[in-house]
Amino acid sequence: MSSLQRYTIGVVVLLLTLVLSCCQGRGKRIQDSDQAIPDREELIRANQMMVREDENRINEKAAQAGWTLSRTQTGEFYQIRDFASDKENKKTGKRGIRAGDEVSLTYTLRLLTGEEIGNSQQNGPKQFIIEGSGAESGMHSVMKRFSEGDSVLILLPPHRAYGLMGDGDKIPGRAILWYEIRIDSVTSTGNNG
Repeated sequence: MSSLQRYTIGVVVLLLTLVLSCCQGRGKRIQDSDQAIPDREELIRANQMMVREDENRINEKAAQAGWTLSRTQTGEFYQIRDFASDKENKKTGKRGIRAGDEVSLTYTLRLLTGEEIGNSQQNGPKQFIIEGSGAESGMHSVMKRFSEGDSVLILLPPHRAYGLMGDGDKIPGRAILWYEIRIDSVTSTGNNG
């Protein structure tokens, strides 16, 4: 056998070895990555654990600050500080906030740590359409409990605000938002549900 034939056989054996090892490695990586992906039930349990942890943090802050909070079914917390009475609303024709209403709020926004990250004096009033856009999902649902003239403390857990990622600016991931608001105006847009 010539040296060229031996060389050719050696190259073929080497290539076959490489091909076989690559295929085996690829299969193993696919198998390993499948094992690394949590199943649906694990993800649900992890999410439920984070929601409970957030509620515990909110309840600890409420106890520390002396707040008496109510909780909505969707997970927002609030305390009405001052509200427009039913008599006042009947006299002025004001009603509760509904889907499609445009609201304008005077606000101060803090993280649960107390760090202020925004307010209406610097940024102007917060304005958005209920069940439209322009605000956190938690604000849309909790606002329907109030009327023009109400002053409210609102705490939004991450799953009702900016979630795992934050806003990429002042609001970090998994942040609980603390709003102090006054509802300055409520305007029907004609798109009420």
